[in-house]
Amino acid sequence: MPVNEKTSKIVRTAYGCTFGVYTVVVGALILWQVLSIYHAGEAGGVIYSREIVGASISLLSPALWLWFALMVLGFVIWEIFLVNEKLPKLDVRYTLHILKKRLPNSLHVTKDSELKGSYKAIRAEEQLIEAMRICCLFIGFAGFIYSVAYLANPSNFPKADVTHEMLNMVKNIFPWVLVTMAFAIGICVYEGISAKKQMAHVKVLIAASKKQNLSVSENGEKKFFTPIDGFKEKASALYIKLQSKAKSNKFCAFLLWICNHRILVSRVAVCVVAVVFIIVGIVNGSAREVMLKAINICTECIGLG
Repeated sequence: MPVNEKTSKIVRTAYGCTFGVYTVVVGALILWQVLSIYHAGEAGGVIYSREIVGASISLLSPALWLWFALMVLGFVIWEIFLVNEKLPKLDVRYTLHILKKRLPNSLHVTKDSELKGSYKAIRAEEQLIEAMRICCLFIGFAGFIYSVAYLANPSNFPKADVTHEMLNMVKNIFPWVLVTMAFAIGICVYEGISAKKQMAHVKVLIAASKKQNLSVSENGEKKFFTPIDGFKEKASALYIKLQSKAKSNKFCAFLLWICNHRILVSRVAVCVVAVVFIIVGIVNGSAREVMLKAINICTECIGLG
């Protein structure tokens, strides 16, 4: 019995909220265990050992298994409770990029002050965005150099008070990260605002190019038939052929089902491959080696020990 779209949306929303809240709870439990181990101090000369971490994880195993079960349930819900996906609205920056390709280079703007002003306004916005990106790159690079210099200085980590040393490291490095991220976010926001400003000027220039009977092809740009176009045509022809043979051939029907559920098949295949590699790693001892290396990094290199 098909489920109506309204019910599907309610079920999906309820599942998403439940899974999101539970994920936060599990993350908080894991963080709580890490802090508990750290504040418990050394036991046998180390803080993070295989036995200590294993005992802490065993306490959280029911919550972790439930989280995996909810994740699998999500795949099932998304296949049973279907919703007609609406096409996402194109980003204004992408739309502007497409429209700029339609601007002919041979448009005579010297005779019209309005068109000349539109070209200058577009160029000014482009130069401003480029300058902002260069500033963000400079700030990020300066923060990287400072962070490397701080971490490479042994005097900053005398191993007298590990907690105090970690706090000092955060105070010296985190502000650079915060400023760089804030600057990058600001650039993204301004790009959207600038795109809306440029859009009006681009539309004016495109309209003027049509009046002057200019087109993109007259400026030396040609449409080429790429290999990707040929691959798309062959894939479409193969899909139509599968549809015609699906009723009489079970193998073709199976292939058609895979094509129609390619996202689900891809997810399941990735999960299966991941599980297989995890099992192989546990069997051949790689998991233990990786864990020992992680323990050595935490206790020796970073200085948590």
